[in-house]
Amino acid sequence: MDALTSDIQEEAPWCMLFADDIVLVGEEGPEIQRRLAKWKERLENVGLKICRTKTKHMFCDFGGSSDFTQIALDGVSLPVCSDFKYLGSILQNDGNIDRDVANRINAAISVSMNKLCSGGDRCEGKKEMITDHLEIHI
Repeated sequence: MDALTSDIQEEAPWCMLFADDIVLVGEEGPEIQRRLAKWKERLENVGLKICRTKTKHMFCDFGGSSDFTQIALDGVSLPVCSDFKYLGSILQNDGNIDRDVANRINAAISVSMNKLCSGGDRCEGKKEMITDHLEIHI
């Protein structure tokens, strides 16, 4: 993927690429729309497609001059989300990190409980009881 798109990639954080996951970041909606069209064209030229059902649009309003702009792929508006997971981190449109922290704590609790209760029958029923009380909700 790197070799196919090296001339249209930009430095992080404006373009982040990992395996077949691409994140495009911009300050203006029309800019993102142009870059998405460029990526779509390049990928289609080599027989690849952007999966519309897995593609999302997240608008972050941090007090700048940018207004919300709907982003479309093949003329169909992309769903707007308030957060999404990328490489294990939850990114939120309000700039907070609370959902990411809660997600990481819950994952650590789950791993810990699996290790503690891997001894067979002695933990039957206790694991669920303990994790129900420890799970973090935001």
